[in-house]
Amino acid sequence: MVGNDVFLFITAVCFLFNFSIIVNANSNAYRQVQSRTWDQAISMAKSFVAQLTLEEKCNMTSGVKGSCAGNVLSVSRLNFTGLCFQDAPSGVGDGVQRSTAFPPGIQIAATWDRDLFFKRAVAIGEEFRGKGVHFALGPMMNIDRNARHGRNWEGFGADPYLSGENAFYYVQGLQDQGVVATAKHYICNEQETHRSPVASRNQVRTDMINYVAYSANLDDK
Repeated sequence: MVGNDVFLFITAVCFLFNFSIIVNANSNAYRQVQSRTWDQAISMAKSFVAQLTLEEKCNMTSGVKGSCAGNVLSVSRLNFTGLCFQDAPSGVGDGVQRSTAFPPGIQIAATWDRDLFFKRAVAIGEEFRGKGVHFALGPMMNIDRNARHGRNWEGFGADPYLSGENAFYYVQGLQDQGVVATAKHYICNEQETHRSPVASRNQVRTDMINYVAYSANLDDK
């Protein structure tokens, strides 16, 4: 039952922003956001999930390879066009062409300007929306504890209050554009070096499964 409730919750988030009707993941055209109340979204999600087959539920929760960093298959008979998840520290990432490289989080945080935090997020959200992305995989709000850490640029520095303010306005700015923000990496996400396991010359690729990365990041465990 817990798994079903989580699935229902995620589906409700999708309907909250009217993804299945307004957004076509293959379109680069910006479309007007149509928002709903949470009660409306829950009601639509229950109706939608009740019509899904077990295979369709499995496909939606496991994801597939595609043009985005993460992809959820469409269900054409229910007019659901699928979902696109894309990385988001400083704009639309993962090799998407003709995307803007916005100032990184660590730089924007140094201004201590809430209005600028929000305007940056709105601009990023508009571009995500225009690229047909439904879920932005950010903000990254890990508290930086060491200046040598390779992922500090994604976050908002070592000050918890400043990081929280930036994360708040980032989420608000993105979601005002109809894009779901994904706050993540609360702790232990600083390291970039040695994040992936590396085999020696004497090891074949099939042996890689037996080796682990040297990263201290929780997500790499």
